[in-house]
Amino acid sequence: MKNIFGIFFDGKGLKKDNSLNIIRLFLAILVVYEHTAPLGGYKVNLDLFGKSVGAWAVYIFFGISGYLITASAFSNSVPQYLIKRIARIFPAYLAIQFVTAFIFAPLVTLLNGDSIAKLWETPVTPIGYFLGNSLLAIKSWGIGTTLSTNPYPKAWNGSTWTIWNEFLCYIIIVIIVSLIFKYKKIYIPLMAFLWLGLSFLSSHLPEVIKASGNGLIDVKLFVPLFAVFMAGSLLYTLRNYLRLNLFGGIVSLILAYFIIISFPNFGYQYAAPFILFVVFVIANKIPSPKWIKKNDLSYGVYLVAFPIQQLIAFALLKIGISIPFIVFAVLASILSIVVASLSWKYIELPSLNKVKGNNLTNQEKIDEVPAMPTETVGVTYRRSSRI
Repeated sequence: MKNIFGIFFDGKGLKKDNSLNIIRLFLAILVVYEHTAPLGGYKVNLDLFGKSVGAWAVYIFFGISGYLITASAFSNSVPQYLIKRIARIFPAYLAIQFVTAFIFAPLVTLLNGDSIAKLWETPVTPIGYFLGNSLLAIKSWGIGTTLSTNPYPKAWNGSTWTIWNEFLCYIIIVIIVSLIFKYKKIYIPLMAFLWLGLSFLSSHLPEVIKASGNGLIDVKLFVPLFAVFMAGSLLYTLRNYLRLNLFGGIVSLILAYFIIISFPNFGYQYAAPFILFVVFVIANKIPSPKWIKKNDLSYGVYLVAFPIQQLIAFALLKIGISIPFIVFAVLASILSIVVASLSWKYIELPSLNKVKGNNLTNQEKIDEVPAMPTETVGVTYRRSSRI
């Protein structure tokens, strides 16, 4: 009886030796799975509770990011924090944008029987694509007509739209933390207020969009994501009170379920802390391979998967063969993991080591990963299930 009681009720906060890396890699693979349908030209129902599985992956990833990035904001000076954020996001991001513009696009052009010079006669040239997108806010999705024969022809990397929104979350949370750092008593109530306020705004998006007008921030996309991010921030401020046990996980899952089915359009924001609680229980309980704990591939998979899937779709059309949906998804996942491993080893980890010194701990690796998207913006494929 005592052992059963312990299984259900014993718990502690989020352990440093957790399995968040493998969870986030799984979420990244879900995004690959989600993108396989439009990029491969498949018609597959990938919805869960009215949202795509990729949307749920983004939602959970943003919440995890809120927890970890808030921890970083509290643990570093503002300059140190910003340097770490830039070192985590930009090197790999710029690398994939460069490779897409100056290797993938010219390669596809040549295989189509056209001259590379043709790329420099289009409204968006390779250099225009790279420079226009280099500051995270996406200006151009395609390069000429390089993908005109693909099932999804308008974007080389439709995943990158959330990077800008993620970076905005980083900036806002460090401002909040710097303002309240000396006032510990308001940490929890303020984070709760911001999460609830943003969740409320998410349920009234038409009015918010009308009031905000046009600007650098697309409030239709940013507000719901920031609400989930702040749910993660709230859990961080509650970390000393959390007991991540099986009983709490079951209760949280039930509460989240009823909130989501009661408010299908925006319930996930209100359910966010409960779902994140479940995720953290899992992260504490399940084992993870040591290699995954030491090598965080989720950001790399997220960055490279979309263009890799476009290349697979292009190659299949050129060869004139078709493959089942699941084979496409598995092939894209494997290739993305391989490329992400190279990105982690030769770009991401060296960049982090450079700003932190060579004593980078496993937990610091875990703490530095930005969230990932599941769908494109500014192009045709914009699912109603987007979060």
